Amino acid sequence: RLQKKVDPASPVHQTYETILKENERLEEMVRDAATYSELYQKEPAIDEVPLESIISAALKGLEKARAHKRVAIAVELHPEYPDVQGDAKDLETMFFHLLQNSIEAADAQEPFIRVSSRGKEKDLGFVEIEIFNNGKTPNQEDMDNLFVPFYSSKPQGTGFGLPIAQLAAKKNLGEIYIERVPDEGTRCIIQLPVPSKPLSAEADS
Repeated sequence: RLQKKVDPASPVHQTYETILKENERLEEMVRDAATYSELYQKEPAIDEVPLESIISAALKGLEKARAHKRVAIAVELHPEYPDVQGDAKDLETMFFHLLQNSIEAADAQEPFIRVSSRGKEKDLGFVEIEIFNNGKTPNQEDMDNLFVPFYSSKPQGTGFGLPIAQLAAKKNLGEIYIERVPDEGTRCIIQLPVPSKPLSAEADS
């Protein structure tokens, strides 16, 4: 209300804008902190979860962010690994925050993200999902603190997106790694368990 009474050209108008943006960031931080706390305390309901559907649900929740940045997203999932094992809500939350982080980090001029999957080498009980973005690679300090709550390299970041994602992965017997790809971008590797094959299916194969 105070901002509406001030001339948009006035420095005071910009001061109000800064206050409003900071307030929005703090509100998001409180929500993310509550999500982290809830995720930490609850036990996951483990089930077979279609990988494509939880990624699609996470992307749907990010439609506004995608439209704002006009980011191109390619999803290339391996047909031999359609399902993962875990809590559907936890995994959707994990992918939401990982994809949100990738959208924010992607190149500003031609933002691109690729989501792909493959079997984990030497461990058939897990699948690896890679989320690649073509943005500037993080520096070493950021790499060392990516999963530390409250740490953020973004002015409007809450510092909880990647910690929430890592906690969700660990609660569901998975793991997350982030690697720099020189002169190309950054890739996030998620390892999740896959459902065990029934003995009859193993015998048939």
